[in-house]
Amino acid sequence: MSSHAPAHPVAPADLAAPSTVVHKFGGTSVSRRHRWDTIGKLAKKRAEETGSRVLVVVSALSGVTNELTAIADIAVQADLLVITDEVYEHLVYEGEHRSIATVEGMAERTVVVSSAAKTFGVTGWKVGWVIGDAARVAELRAVAQYLTYAGATPLQLAVAEALAGIEQIVPLVREPLRRQRDLLAAGLAGLGFSLIPSHTGYFLLSDLGPLQAATSHEASQLLAHSARVVTIPIEPFYVDPARAPRLLRWSFARGPETLREAIARTRRVLERGLRSRGPSSPLLS
Repeated sequence: MSSHAPAHPVAPADLAAPSTVVHKFGGTSVSRRHRWDTIGKLAKKRAEETGSRVLVVVSALSGVTNELTAIADIAVQADLLVITDEVYEHLVYEGEHRSIATVEGMAERTVVVSSAAKTFGVTGWKVGWVIGDAARVAELRAVAQYLTYAGATPLQLAVAEALAGIEQIVPLVREPLRRQRDLLAAGLAGLGFSLIPSHTGYFLLSDLGPLQAATSHEASQLLAHSARVVTIPIEPFYVDPARAPRLLRWSFARGPETLREAIARTRRVLERGLRSRGPSSPLLS
């Protein structure tokens, strides 16, 4: 068993949280909990009703073949363009990333979005790229002109040089993050938090564990004020916060000493009696 295994068995949560942006522009959010044939029928119906021909994939599937194939089938049947967020493509800690663009029939109908922020750990640079059909990429460049106008030229040149040496650079970013993930996971499990395993990205999700709180927002406030440890509550990722599971989002994109200090601070406040009155409610209800 790897060191990032949960302290107690935890069922994967419904992490495909509805996006307020999707709803704002008239789109429909669907969860990975839905049957794929149901999602396919909904996509086809929406395409016929609205003329929309875009399917946005925001979940880091990281090469789950059956899910990629299911999405590809939906896209082909409904004649959809797929825009896929693959910013964590190089930060996969177990297994390998596979882009939906590599699925048969998808190369010509997929636009892949990636980012130097995650790949090289330079989140403040705001430099990324898209890969796809030349005509579609040209359209996206035109849109970018009105959104950002221009990126910082020196940073773009630096990213271009880094991409040329990506095979040497990525392990220098990924391997420390893997160790930091395992360090944080082991520390939280030792404090009584149950974790959803994280195989990619910068974050771990846990239940509220021993924290005495009714919601993840309340738990996050409690940790911030009592332990001086800042976490991210899950509610803001949902259109309807009341439907959000009671989960906390912990970043392991910090140095080992910072993570150890965060674990120690959390342990101290828990030892002073900051515990729940009863057993933690299930992650899923």
